[in-house]
Amino acid sequence: MRIESTQKVLYRALGMFEAYRRLGFSADDIFISFNALKRRNTYQVLQELHTQEKAFRVSCGVVHGSQENLIQTWMKLGEWWNHGAQEEERQKIYDVAWPELKVSHAGLVGAILAKGLVIPPQSKKEEKS
Repeated sequence: MRIESTQKVLYRALGMFEAYRRLGFSADDIFISFNALKRRNTYQVLQELHTQEKAFRVSCGVVHGSQENLIQTWMKLGEWWNHGAQEEERQKIYDVAWPELKVSHAGLVGAILAKGLVIPPQSKKEEKS
């Protein structure tokens, strides 16, 4: 088990959040979880998609720290992401997250479909961009 910096893992989680959104899933269906591991104050960070009566999870890494601090840090990042981040900053985090998550776009879509989930149809506006 490799413990990484909290910032690095949470940025990966932001990148995964953005991947779900770009596939057309609602932000209301995307959650983060900090699953406690055997080692004290050690958590696996999962970005979860709960929709269509199913759950799909991607591990973003393992961090060490208090759960309270992890949640506070995530909330601050979420506030920045939603209300302060520039599109270039979001794009950079998204671009960096993919290689670190060790998943391809096609692999992610395939895994979501294999789970029995349906990718939401893209609007005409999104298809043009």
